[in-house]
Amino acid sequence: ARALLTTDHAPDLSTVERRLTLRADDGWICAHGGTLVAKAATEAPGIRLWFTAEGDNDVQPLRDGTVDLDIGVIDDPTQEIRVEPLTQESWVPLVAADHPLTRGPVTWQRLVSHPYVAVSRPHGRFDELLASHGLRRRVVAVTPTATAAAHLLFASDVVCLFMHTFATHAMERLGLRALRTPDPMPVVQVSQAWHPRSENDPAHRWLRQTVKDLGHD
Repeated sequence: ARALLTTDHAPDLSTVERRLTLRADDGWICAHGGTLVAKAATEAPGIRLWFTAEGDNDVQPLRDGTVDLDIGVIDDPTQEIRVEPLTQESWVPLVAADHPLTRGPVTWQRLVSHPYVAVSRPHGRFDELLASHGLRRRVVAVTPTATAAAHLLFASDVVCLFMHTFATHAMERLGLRALRTPDPMPVVQVSQAWHPRSENDPAHRWLRQTVKDLGHD
């Protein structure tokens, strides 16, 4: 009880031995996980970071403590869960470096003339944008993770949408190319969420602040 109510006591995190579990999609982990692990090694070497795959929006893991911090698009948070916005991410279409769409202007008609790989689900806000132009795309495969989808782009002339942070990572590390769309792409809010019992936990506060700072590095 004292630990939950105390906010002015800052223990030496170099002496803290803890395991903290983060739930995030693999795109976020690929883009930010390495930096987070490096910061933990320097600032809180006794903290072990466990990454668990993003699932549905079930908050029960936050309630029972199996997940300490949930990172992602949190559309409908429950009243008890604390939510803090991190960044706004636009969707970016990526293709292989030799894809036909890398040559010449990209129109909506050209965008839907090629097949798509989707991550997690076959339909989303991009499809609503296409529908506003009277168009539909053809999804030929759905992968469970962004990294799997990114590697499928090398095999054929498929297109896949990724959030901006992972898209930047994939362009730098995998040599994929981003397409400039005729109109702005949909934007989503990425947030972090946690249970109120962790509000004043020093190690958890360190984790939340470090995750928040990653968007500004």
